[in-house]
Amino acid sequence: MRLRKWGQAVFCFLFVIGFAASAEAVRLRLSVPVHGVSHVAFYAAKEKGYFQEEGLDVEVILMSGAIGIRALIAGDVDASTVGGSALPPILRGAPLRMVFISFDKPTHWLYAKADIRTLKDLKGRKVAVDGLGGTLESLLRSVLEKNGLEAGRDVPILAIGPPPGRFAALTSGAIDATLFTFPLNFRAEEAGFRELVNFVKQDIVSLTGSIVVRESS
Repeated sequence: MRLRKWGQAVFCFLFVIGFAASAEAVRLRLSVPVHGVSHVAFYAAKEKGYFQEEGLDVEVILMSGAIGIRALIAGDVDASTVGGSALPPILRGAPLRMVFISFDKPTHWLYAKADIRTLKDLKGRKVAVDGLGGTLESLLRSVLEKNGLEAGRDVPILAIGPPPGRFAALTSGAIDATLFTFPLNFRAEEAGFRELVNFVKQDIVSLTGSIVVRESS
């Protein structure tokens, strides 16, 4: 029932976007940065037919937060669920507005090779995120700074893309650490990687799974 209500809240906002200019059903392009629990409502609404019930044909497109924001500003997508990644461009004057927030806490975990025991041990090690300029990089920079490390200088940050690719890179040894959400955090634990940070427990506000649209929408 809770998932149904969550899905209803999601498509209510998309309903407004789609029907503001037309009484007929329209096709909407929605970008999401990850296949994870923070975005499950968007996939559920599509798979369960909730969007279709409201006369919407929603295409869910996977792209990193930074790319999703640029695509939204350019009009290549109609809405994006990039969350906190939208705040910097909004503060710089980008014509965007946030209309829905799924979580106010980051649903991410930082996992590393077993020999890395603390955040300070990441100095000189390679850490991967989905894309530069997105929520994951922001979270990573925040915890590194709190531990006296500067991202880029002390800890190289690599943009690798979606979670499956980062998991493969961590498993192969191509990187030393990365951030995961459900369910890959469980797989990382089972594979013997070490949890360095549970961002859910951190004193960090992160607008995860938010719907962002253009001001003209």
